[in-house]
Amino acid sequence: MLTNLLLAVRTEAVNLFQQLATNLLTVAAADLDNYSKPFLGLDVSKQQKQVKAELVRVFLPLLSQKLSRQLVLQTLSSTLGFDPSMTAALVTDAALLTDPSNPGKSLLGAFLALGQQGVSAFYFNSMDGSGPAQATGAAATTDTADPTNSKPGTASAHFEGYLQVSTDGPYRFFAETREHRRRGSVSTGFTRSYRAPQ
Repeated sequence: MLTNLLLAVRTEAVNLFQQLATNLLTVAAADLDNYSKPFLGLDVSKQQKQVKAELVRVFLPLLSQKLSRQLVLQTLSSTLGFDPSMTAALVTDAALLTDPSNPGKSLLGAFLALGQQGVSAFYFNSMDGSGPAQATGAAATTDTADPTNSKPGTASAHFEGYLQVSTDGPYRFFAETREHRRRGSVSTGFTRSYRAPQ
């Protein structure tokens, strides 16, 4: 009975895959079989564990994205006292309302970016950060020596972000430039007190 059920599911999946891929790419039944190779030769309990692990690996990012979207829309709707469907339309449809820092894109991306760790980065061709930015985005670090944080043709960069401390108290910060790094010295720092979120 399980074999017939699995065969029916496979056939249905192949048909759906072929229907969705119509005019996009050529799909053969063997293409779906390539995805099942890791499961062949395993006993049933290991197959089930592997299937569940693969399902979780694919499903969790989608669920996270959906829940994040719901959180943004519900928070905005309740905070502004606005109709949820109207809020969703305004935040997700770039034709109705566009992100001023990213023209042509909806505001949803800007709200979702608030939950990501890192800083906003703006890269410029000029040495003083003047003129339009050649590239923008989120950077995991402000270290310009980090190869993931460099853009070809960049002469200067501007980083924006905030710091959330884990405990109350004074924190000392230092700024280091390439010149300081070359000379092996550190620029003067400053101290500021912060309060941990409640």
